Amino acid sequence: MSENTLNNKLLLRYLGGLDENDLKFIEEQFDNLDVDFKHISYNGQITNSLTDFSLEAFYTLSLSSIFLRETIQHIGKNVVWESLKAIFIYTRDKLKNKEYSQITKDDVIKKPIKFGINAILDDNTTYNFELSGELSDELIDKSLDKMLEFLKEQKPNEKYEHTSYARFSSKNEEWETESLQEYILKRRKNN
Repeated sequence: MSENTLNNKLLLRYLGGLDENDLKFIEEQFDNLDVDFKHISYNGQITNSLTDFSLEAFYTLSLSSIFLRETIQHIGKNVVWESLKAIFIYTRDKLKNKEYSQITKDDVIKKPIKFGINAILDDNTTYNFELSGELSDELIDKSLDKMLEFLKEQKPNEKYEHTSYARFSSKNEEWETESLQEYILKRRKNN
């Protein structure tokens, strides 16, 4: 792992929807936690992605970071984790009902910005946790705690696998994951 992932760093990659005041507020919150915050806007850039399987705005958490590993070990009434959750919920609320334009060869389609957390366990194992949708604040809070529990239980992949996509089931109150291979097979079956 690079030296950057071993320090207290968080990255926000986003596709519009946040203004300079929002970013300044978020940065101040991370400063209070002694976390180095960086943000990258890719608004106006051409990207190639599977839109049903991608997040348009996300924080990247590297579990190789000592800071995050220690946070995972202390789930519950952890002041740092509660502060991080508040920042994630603030960002989610700011992006709620925001849209981006997807340009196809025939049309321009407005789509909702999907927000979440990109969690990197190691070079071979990554998850995208979607925090968009109609989940209540209470369920979002619970889903974030459950995300840490989920990550704590995961074993790193022996070889590289594409990012798995996770959605929180309000019915089961747990994260349900889908691999890229499962997603492609499902799409192929439905077409």
